[in-house]
This record gives sequence, structure tokens and C-alpha cells, in this order.
Amino acid sequence: MMNKYIKCVVCWGMVSMALLSSCNDEWDSHYESDGGVPGVSLMDLLRRDSRLEKFCQIIEKTHGDTLLSSTQTYTVWAPRNEALADVDMDDMDALRRLVKNHIARYTNPSSTSPEKKIYMLNNKIMSFKDSNRFMDASIEEKDMLAQNGVLNVLREQIPYQFNILERMATDANYSKVYDFITRWNQKNYDPGLSTAYDSVFVDYNPMLESLGYGIGLLDNEDSLYTMIIPDNAAWDEAMARLQPYFKPGSKLTGDALIAYQDSASESRAGQAILAGLTFPGVKFQNAQGEFVDPVTWDSLYTVDRHLLYKKDLQAYFNGYDLEKASNGYMYLAHGHLNMADTCTWNLPVKVEGENSYYTIKDLALSSAIRTTTDYSAVQGVSGNAYLEMSASNNNTGVTFKLPQVLAGKYEIWVDYVPPIIDGVAKKTRMQYQLKYTLENGSLPLRPNVTFKEDNFIVENAMDYEGGADASNMDMGVNEGVESERPMVKEHVIAQKVGEVEFPVADYYDGMWHYDEQNANITTTINTTLKVLFNVSSAELKDKEWERTVRIDRVRLVPVLE
Repeated sequence: MMNKYIKCVVCWGMVSMALLSSCNDEWDSHYESDGGVPGVSLMDLLRRDSRLEKFCQIIEKTHGDTLLSSTQTYTVWAPRNEALADVDMDDMDALRRLVKNHIARYTNPSSTSPEKKIYMLNNKIMSFKDSNRFMDASIEEKDMLAQNGVLNVLREQIPYQFNILERMATDANYSKVYDFITRWNQKNYDPGLSTAYDSVFVDYNPMLESLGYGIGLLDNEDSLYTMIIPDNAAWDEAMARLQPYFKPGSKLTGDALIAYQDSASESRAGQAILAGLTFPGVKFQNAQGEFVDPVTWDSLYTVDRHLLYKKDLQAYFNGYDLEKASNGYMYLAHGHLNMADTCTWNLPVKVEGENSYYTIKDLALSSAIRTTTDYSAVQGVSGNAYLEMSASNNNTGVTFKLPQVLAGKYEIWVDYVPPIIDGVAKKTRMQYQLKYTLENGSLPLRPNVTFKEDNFIVENAMDYEGGADASNMDMGVNEGVESERPMVKEHVIAQKVGEVEFPVADYYDGMWHYDEQNANITTTINTTLKVLFNVSSAELKDKEWERTVRIDRVRLVPVLE
């Protein structure tokens, strides 16, 4: 079987070939002109016009003369010589950008509506302002017909506007973030386009394109994004700060351990930085295409759904240089990134009590999932659901698996629904066992830390004389109506278990999940918190105590230092 890369569009910049050429006869015939001006091609018109000598030289130097002499139909907006006086004729990349920025497929006469989008050869979207202006360039002579299209003479160049990814690619000051993004470039075999004789591979970058883990199509001219782009100094500073949080445990030793931890933490930290830099561009532009300052919004989501609140937005975008891109806006960072840590990368870990995927219940445990409504005696229950569990002894409970834990310090919290939800006034006491991976990659058989305090009591916030009977209480449905029954409106109880500093991260990044080699690997969560009862048999004889508790959720809250 022959292997080759097939490009099903006109391919610009072929090595030692014409700047653009067709793939096959079928494609050529699709763009053929009807031959309105026999024998005169666009390239012929350019060569005959002394005003366009410089542009003609650029076309020939970039091998575009073959393109404009073909039977495919194009519209050319050619700048006069004076407009190209400062062009560096040795910068081939810039010359190719210039040419592609002034040629479009098909015939686009000056009578074309300003509302119509015209796609240039670089896929940038342009339009006529009126019959005498194309974008910001004035037309000196228009609609000169050739056999294969239309030629217009411009008094100025059409300013080149980089898309977001191009901006990084063409400025060495932003090479580190660009190199990190493009390290994931790959060519994927496409069985749908392949035949028995040809294997077709398509370009793909999961960092940009993955729906689950990508940051957006930053080179797509039809998309609209806003991105904070760190220069090399800002990228290095952010990497130095974040990498220690993503250090994994490992049974490796010596140089192999250092190499593995450096590589893994660098990849994960880089992804975490990018997660907080890209935003849907529609939030930064109104219906008239005018810029909208992000600080005017009450909240703002990043592309991968991290939420920034109004109180964070002013500081988050402060100190950057704003620059327009062809597909959105760019905030250029110099030396430092303003990162809202607990909004974008050092996130709280939250596991709901009703989430069976992240909970392991002891066999002797009696449990059920309960729900709440606006009329329940307890309000503020996360997800309006909680886990109720009961046990006959103190060694029984539920284990919470805590995913995506970073190396560093956390506060441990457990949110409880008070017993008044069931119309009772009893109390219970809890204890906790925490397990996590050590730096050498091992997971101890026994808990790393046990939290067992007399004050870990779960009870109602208020005293109810004669006991609490929710069936005889006003749940707030009839607020404002006189009633002898007390109104019950308690809230979730947040109990702080303690603080812990994890030596290594228990973390899986997006690119790990994307890697096909890991597709059949079940991620193992080694960080767990077991919630058990701590009520003695003697206490149970007192009617005030019980071994029943209602868990809303477990939370690990990062401690920022």
C-alpha cells in the first residue's frame, strides 16, 4: 500500500513547487472560468501593469505565477508599488502571508455586497466597505477582467491581521507557549478518506481541537476567541510556580525519578496554565463587532468551563496589552500572569454524597439517597440530594474517593444535612480516616491520618423544646401567615475535619485521557477519606444520640500561601 498525505484543498507553499496547485482534475474543473477574456490571465494583467511591478515580483518569488496563470478563478487585489516599498523581499514567510492576504477564490466584483464574507487564500474573512474600498484599502482601478478572474489595483496594502495562533508562531517572545501547544500536533489516519491504494492522514491537535480537553481552535478564522498570551518570561514564571503542585509519586529512583517527575509535572502544569487563558470570543464583542471589556460581565467562563466571578475579573485582565486578532482578541502578558488559582487550576475537590461512582459503602452499612426541595426543612443542600447512612457499630462507614488532588495543603470539610430534615433532634459524632500516596509511589495499608475528636458532632443548629417533629412544623410554605407552629429553615452544617499537606499529586491530565494508549486503563484514585461513626454504646443508651447521619458532600479546599 502506498502512503502519502492528501490535501483536498489548494496547497500553498509546496516545497520547490508552485505556491498553489490543484490536487486533481476534478477539483480544477470545479473552479474553471467560462473564458470571458480568451488568452489573458491574471498573471498576464499583472505583468503588463507598471504600477504592479513589485507585487508581480512577490508573486513570482513565491511561485504564485503558476496559480494566477491557471484556469482556476480568482480575484486579486494588487497594491501599487509605492504601497510595497518597505516590504522585506528576503522574508519568504512574510511574502507568502502578503500574497495570500490579497487573493480570494472565485470572482468577486466591486458590486459585491458589503454584507458578503469573502474568504481569502489564508481563510481570513474580508469584505468590501463599498464599491471603492476593500477592507481599509482604497481601490484605484477595479474589475479588470481576465480569463481566470478579476484584478483590482489598491493604493494601500490590506493590513495583515494575525489569528491568535499565528501571533504566537511569528513572535519569538511567545515561542514557549506556542511550542507547548504545538507539541501535540499529530497526523491521524482517516479511514473514511483512505482507499485501497492511498492512506490519508489529517492534521490534528487535541490541545486545540479535543471537545473534552482542548482550549479551542485558535487558528480557525471562522471561530471567535479571546486569549491571554504569556510571553516567555511570564510562561517561565507560571511554570516555576505551578510545577511543584503537579509532581507525581513514583517508585523510580535517582535520575529516572527526577526525569519522570519533571516531565509529568511540566506537561500537567502547562495544561493547567492554558486552561485559564482562553475564553469564548463572543463575550468580548457586541452585535456591532465592537469590543466589550470583560470586567463589565458578572462572570466569565473559560473555554473549558472554569468560572471567573466579577470580583476576580478586574485583576485577572489587569496589566496586559490588548491587541485585535483576525479571530478575536489577545491580551499580551509581559513577565507575569494574573492567575485566579482556585478558579482555574488549583480547584477545590468536591464529591457529592449521592455520587455512587466516588463512594464505597461498607457492606454492613444501611444507606439511601434522599432529595430535598424548596419546601424542605433544610436548605442549601448541594444538588438537592444527600446520602443518609446508619450503622450498628463505629467501624462502619463510607469511603469517598477524592480525584484530581494536587501536591500541597488542603483543608478537609464534610457538609452534613442536620437531622431536623427528618423531624428529629438527635445528634451523632463522626471520625475520619485519610489515605494518600507517598512520594515513593506507595499507598499505605493503614490510614495516613486519623481525625478523631470529641467535638466532631453533627446536630441541629437550634434547640427544639419537646423534640423536633417536622410533621408539626411550618416549612416556610406559608410565610407571612400567622401560625403557632415554628418555622424550620436550617442550612447545611459545614464541619472542618482538619488540614493536610499532600506530598505528591494524585492527578490525571487531559492529554493523558486523550492518549489512545490509556483508553482502556481505569484511572485509580488513591486519595480517600473514610467517614465513620464515633458514638459509644453507652452514649447510644441516651436518647439524644444515634448512629445515623446525612452527608451532603466532602470538600478539599486549597490553602493558598
